[in-house]
Amino acid sequence: MKNKHQKRIIFGLAIGVGVTLLAGALAAWNPLSKIQFKLANHLYDRNEPSKDIVIVGIDEETLKNMGKLDHWDRTVYKFVLDTLESDGAKVVAFDIVFSEPSAGISQLKLNQIAKEKNIQDKISEYLKGDHPSDIEFSESLGNYENVIFAQASVLVDEEKRNVEAIKLLPLYAENVNIGLASIFSDSDDVVRRIPGQLYDSDGNKQEKPLAIKSLEVASGESTSMELTNDGDLLVNYAAPPNGFQQISFYKVFDQSFPTETFKDKIVLIGATTELLKDSWPTPTSSDTLMPGVEIHANAIQTLLEGKFLHEQGLVSQIITIALLSALLTFLVMFFGILPGLASAIVLIAGYELAAKPLFDRGLILNLVYPAIALFFAYLSTTLYKYLGETREKSKLSGAFAKYVNKDLVSKILEDPDALKLGGANRIITVFFLDIANFTHFSESTSPEGVVEQLNQYFDVMVRIIFKNGGTVNKFEGDAIMAFWGAPLDQANHAILAAQSALECRAALKPLHARWQAAGKPLLDFRIGLSSGEAIAGNMGSADRLEYTVMGDIVNLGSRLEAANKVYGTHVMLSGETQALLGDQFTLRRLDRLRVKGKEQPVDIYELLCAQGQLTDVQTQVIDGFHQAIEYYRNGKFSEAIIRFKQVEQIWPQDGPTQTYLKRCEAFQANPPTQGWDGSWTLTSK
Repeated sequence: MKNKHQKRIIFGLAIGVGVTLLAGALAAWNPLSKIQFKLANHLYDRNEPSKDIVIVGIDEETLKNMGKLDHWDRTVYKFVLDTLESDGAKVVAFDIVFSEPSAGISQLKLNQIAKEKNIQDKISEYLKGDHPSDIEFSESLGNYENVIFAQASVLVDEEKRNVEAIKLLPLYAENVNIGLASIFSDSDDVVRRIPGQLYDSDGNKQEKPLAIKSLEVASGESTSMELTNDGDLLVNYAAPPNGFQQISFYKVFDQSFPTETFKDKIVLIGATTELLKDSWPTPTSSDTLMPGVEIHANAIQTLLEGKFLHEQGLVSQIITIALLSALLTFLVMFFGILPGLASAIVLIAGYELAAKPLFDRGLILNLVYPAIALFFAYLSTTLYKYLGETREKSKLSGAFAKYVNKDLVSKILEDPDALKLGGANRIITVFFLDIANFTHFSESTSPEGVVEQLNQYFDVMVRIIFKNGGTVNKFEGDAIMAFWGAPLDQANHAILAAQSALECRAALKPLHARWQAAGKPLLDFRIGLSSGEAIAGNMGSADRLEYTVMGDIVNLGSRLEAANKVYGTHVMLSGETQALLGDQFTLRRLDRLRVKGKEQPVDIYELLCAQGQLTDVQTQVIDGFHQAIEYYRNGKFSEAIIRFKQVEQIWPQDGPTQTYLKRCEAFQANPPTQGWDGSWTLTSK
């Protein structure tokens, strides 16, 4: 056995190491990154947009009322900027790239010039030098220190993170703060990150990201951020698309918004309509794309709250894979295939469920490769178990399970060393079932008929006992002895035994119908139940062992089965068993009985049915019987007879009532001795 356990440990370690190497190699290669991205998308489920951020969106309403963007005069932006500043905006960040000078004359300016006398001079201003609209907008920018312009860039070398910046119009650049508006898509084209730092071809650092610049301008202090190994900021999306407060650019231009809407707010201006082709898929978007300006809003909130995200590193993934694989391999190896399958499901589900609380703490677990590792660990260990052990066990189990409970078979198969002499004290419930009038049946039936009918009877009864987790200890002629609570602990052993007794009684009805149709005699039986401490273990010699139970309660259970004949009952149980049943069954208090071989009387009860199944007539009988028995125990036999006769009128065939009527009449003629405790002594087994 020691060698067997050592072998399991060695093979388990080998499987664990193999699975770790395989899954670790997959994690390093990462061919299933898109699946990981898709699974991790479900972790981004916040809907807590910051009230400190407002988006001024160039939306459908704006285009409808103000025409195409390339027809706008940049004094439109000046007017909107002045409006936002006058309303108290803390920061105004344009997610719009102003890299080219204005050209031509807008319709708005043409309308204004048409009203002036020197039209030609005015028009010439737009055809030479800096454009008047750019000058006017630039002069307005110079009045404020809290304006940020986006700078676009073209990625030149992805590995070195080199970009070529698209420079701002110099007229603007000298009067504003600048922030990089670049965003990066993952391999599935979903935007989860913004670059924390980019460089030009000479290795010089480019401007800080728009989100960082916005916060630094707002606070007047340097803002720190936690970046990935690649130098990116993972955006902890605070809301789905269009979750942040948005005001139409047109409404700001038209000044048709409540005052102080922008007071002390970080204001982002950018395209929010998909018509302008600046919308992207994000982890929080399904069918609806997220405007680029809103991605920057989410990045700002990530920095504002300090809720930074980190993807689980390769070393951490490998450690996780190794621990989970080792644990599952151990569980399957030592507890079996089906418990191992349940453990695998629990481990995978538990790991996946742990992803959300860890995500909320900033860690994005890899949800793919640990699950794959658990699958391979279970598959590999199961194959080993099946090829190395299962075939041999199934043969032994098939033969042995015909005689004893399957739990005992499993325990013996798992630990053959348990097959040794000796035993242990266990709290159990014993069950004795015996056929009534078996002698008459056997004498009036051929031996073949007896065997055939007994086998039918035993098959039904044993199936019920096994179904309820009992162990059939032995067959003694027409009797069955079974028990619960050993070899494995069963906290509800008394309840299982009582349930089996009722099911055995119920199974008799279809058996009677079957025998009656075949012209065979009908059998009946009695059951005795007793609970308490007994010695359970393998008894016998080194050549022949029998797993059995021994003790006072075993003898008592046998006596109670026989005592049913005295009271005319079918199922009798001890007070110890009654105490363990709680209120799940309806019992009748029968007597205080002193069985042969015991000095102290025991309380005995009749098991009637599951709780709540008595008819009204049966309830009257039991209540009347319990009242009558109190008179009997107090030595008031005349009053007891009156009560018992009332019960007899309701249910003439009630066995316990007939027993007590005869006993009361006998006591009237020959009263019990002084100090009688209300008990009855059986003089026979």
